[in-house]
Amino acid sequence: MGDFFKLNWKKFILPVILIIIFLVVINALRISGSIGDKYDCQVVTLIQKNIDNAQKNDTAAVNQVDSEMKLLAQNKQKEVKHLQYSESISAFVKIINPIVPFPCENLGKSNVCQFYINKETYDCLKKLDINGDIFSQPKMSVYKPVSLWIILLNVLLLFIEGYFVSSIIMFFYGKIRDKQVISSGMPSDSSAPSFSYTLPPSA
Repeated sequence: MGDFFKLNWKKFILPVILIIIFLVVINALRISGSIGDKYDCQVVTLIQKNIDNAQKNDTAAVNQVDSEMKLLAQNKQKEVKHLQYSESISAFVKIINPIVPFPCENLGKSNVCQFYINKETYDCLKKLDINGDIFSQPKMSVYKPVSLWIILLNVLLLFIEGYFVSSIIMFFYGKIRDKQVISSGMPSDSSAPSFSYTLPPSA
């Protein structure tokens, strides 16, 4: 059982891989939040502008604003498209770590969430929720930017999970290997007899 707790560099491979995957996801979420900061307030402003245009029955103005919103949506989609790789990775990370801080604006993504958009963008989006259907929810009612401590907590948890799984794998692998050695009747490397050969004296 001592081998289970014994330090071995191979046990650190899986934890490092898991942490790298997690940081890749967090980086993608930060980039996505920055893209939201770039476009979301502009979209909100145009929507409010179009509401006013519709009330004035200004069809030409409505069409003009619709064209502007369509262009913004296309530009945002182009930038977000580069982050599609993170979706499948995020699903994997969520399975192995249920406290990953996914964006609160993506409702239902995680029980633990924080905002990757800035406070200004948060306030802009809140203006659209006239009836309070979204921002009255506990996850959305208070602006909570992503914090360093939750990132470090996730890193620690993933390290412990990865190291524990690696220890289990290596422990059972060692047991199986020992049984195969015993069943084959071959001595292990550590118990193998040593042979020496002495040259006969020359005539």
